[in-house]
Amino acid sequence: MNFLPFTVNPKKTTLKFKKKYSYKEQILTLFLVTFLITITTFLSRFILSYFNLEITQIGFPEKNISYFLMGVILAPVLEEFIFRAPLKFTKRNLWFFCIGYIYLVSRFIYKSNSIYGVIGILSLTLVLIYLYKYRVYKTHFKLNVIIYLSALIFSAIHFQNLDFDYTSTIGALTYAFPIFFGGLVLSYLRLKYSLLAAIIFHSLHNLVAYAFFYFS
Repeated sequence: MNFLPFTVNPKKTTLKFKKKYSYKEQILTLFLVTFLITITTFLSRFILSYFNLEITQIGFPEKNISYFLMGVILAPVLEEFIFRAPLKFTKRNLWFFCIGYIYLVSRFIYKSNSIYGVIGILSLTLVLIYLYKYRVYKTHFKLNVIIYLSALIFSAIHFQNLDFDYTSTIGALTYAFPIFFGGLVLSYLRLKYSLLAAIIFHSLHNLVAYAFFYFS
């Protein structure tokens, strides 16, 4: 498994990826990255508990089918469209990005209803134009930067799951670290296998989270 080298130098690692992998190797990779995310999540929760870094999570508002479909199916698909599809820059993936972009902006405006929504739209639009015009993914250094930024922004948007009136900044950053790590995992799965592999893993992860919430 070459996930750990990927976290250090994504571009160099992707050059060693094969075009096809056996189902056995794909399943093994799934178990290994699941183990790593689990360890990272437990470490984050341990740090929060040990240093008494209290955070207030909003999580799933209700236990019903609509929130289940949103969290386990719709959100993973559209978030992968916007954060992982552009890692392989084609016209088709550009359309995927636009679909996810519209979803993310709509959700952000709906929840924030402020100038920050406008800033978010303009920022993401500029990133899209930059990617499309200069095809920066082709260069060694800039692809690495894009992957790290993608994981960083991916973790940042999940701050909306926290109630900042009762959340410390350090606690929020500690909470976001496993999500950032998960963003790297999803980027790895997307580049090594496919966008569908990243979507399935993302959906399964959210399914487990919803199951814990539902039966708690």
